[in-house]
Formats: sequence, C-alpha cells, structure tokens
Amino acid sequence: MNFAIYACTAGGLADVRLLADLATGAEEAGYDGFFISDWMLPSVWPEGEPAAVGDTQVSLTAIGLATRRIRFGAMVSPLPRRRPVKFAREVLSLDRLSDGRLIIGAGSGHEVETEFAQLGEPSGARERADRLDEALAALDHLLRGEEVSFGGDHVTVKQTRLVDPLRQKPRIPIWLGALPDRPRTLRRAAGWDGMFALPSDFSLMSPADVARMRDYVIAHREPDDPFDIAIAAQFPDNTPVPEPDTIAEYESAGVTWWLEYAWTPEQAAGLITRGRPSGA
Repeated sequence: MNFAIYACTAGGLADVRLLADLATGAEEAGYDGFFISDWMLPSVWPEGEPAAVGDTQVSLTAIGLATRRIRFGAMVSPLPRRRPVKFAREVLSLDRLSDGRLIIGAGSGHEVETEFAQLGEPSGARERADRLDEALAALDHLLRGEEVSFGGDHVTVKQTRLVDPLRQKPRIPIWLGALPDRPRTLRRAAGWDGMFALPSDFSLMSPADVARMRDYVIAHREPDDPFDIAIAAQFPDNTPVPEPDTIAEYESAGVTWWLEYAWTPEQAAGLITRGRPSGA
C-alpha cells in the first residue's frame, strides 16, 4: 500500500511555499505521495467563515518543483468548472516538469453554492455530472496527444491536438471521486484508472464499505486491469500510526493509497515527524 499526506489548501495551508516545504518533508519522511484539495471558495472553513485559499495549479507547480520522487495531485478537481483544453495544457505541463509523477483527480464538485451557483457556474447535480463525463471524454484524447473533435451538449472541441511531450503513457492516470451511495460515480470511476473514495461527510469508510465499492467497480470493468483505490483516513489529530492489522484490513478490501488528512500546518508537520506508516 502507498501512503500520502492529503493537505487542505485553505487557512494556514494556503501558503504555497509552505505546501512545497511540507511536500519536501513528506518525501524525506518516506511518504509515497502528497495530495492537496482543489477549492476556490470553501464554505466549511471554519463554520462558513471566509478563508485564504492557495490556487490549485500554482500549488501543484511548487510541489512538483520541490520534490523528486513522490506522486502528487489534487483530489479532486471539479471539471465542470474547467475548460478541458486549458486543464489539459496545465496537467501536461505539470507532468512534464515533474518527470511523470502527476495523478489527476476529477469529480463533479461538492461546494455547489459557493463554487458554482455563486459564481454563475452550473449547479444542478445532473448537469454537473454530464459536464464531467463530456470533459473526461475530451481529456482522454487530449492527454494522449490525439486529435480531438468532440461535440457534446456542454463541451465542444474541434480538430484540436496537443503535442506536448508525454511523460506518462498512454496518458496521465485519472482517479474519479466516488461516493459509496452513488452508483453513477462508481460506474464512472470503473472506466478510468482509479477512484478517490470519500463520503460527503469526510468520514473514514470501513473496510466493508470499501470492499463493496471495489466489487461494484470490478463488475463494471475488466477484472485484470490495474485500478487504484485511494481513501482519506482520519484519526484523532492524525498522529497515531495506524495499527498494522488496520492497514491489512483496508489493503485486503482493495485500498492501494492511504491518504491522511492535514487540515492545518501543525497537523501536516505532525504527520511528517511521525513518519510514513510501515504498512501491513
């Protein structure tokens, strides 16, 4: 199993230099990855109060330049409020500067009032899901260096090919945000390279919950194709090392990436000081 720190980019962790320093520390502490949230106007930090937020792509650039080994990315980027070609340009550049270490996280977005409706973006669940599917269809070809001519209800790309050198082939891995009680999110994830399994209340799912999601995905894809399952784990203060038996249970359920929350600089520093769990 791979272990990573998952840092919120609001509040004290909005400082891009600090995020880069923490990613470097995580790499030195043996972690396999350093992931960040993708927010613009979080409504939950704290209790609805405004918060500073580090721009996602600027933060990822700093992290990619500061590290040499670990995988990194945003979990997850709400593609319904992104232009597919612009987003493809950004992630191809990020993957190139990091020599092929980027992982894309994609979803329909959950901060609907602040990050969609308040900004004039489509806020309906069905339309956001449809926009996500169309954006992914275009991205799949754009990130392979193929010419794209795609005309959907929401996304249109005509005779466009990005010739950026590819560091990961056939393209950068894409993980889809998935909810245990939303079959459409699981069916969508089954068509890609992995899923970031996260309940809407940010709670830690049980191994049984993860296993049910895994079984659903396997039933909707070729069983032998590699597929990552990442979960966001949170323990009191995020400092105790998870017990080996706990890690073994989640690994048996199919988890390949264990992401530990860091909501504050102090939490992130604590995880780095504590070090990467040893696994099962």
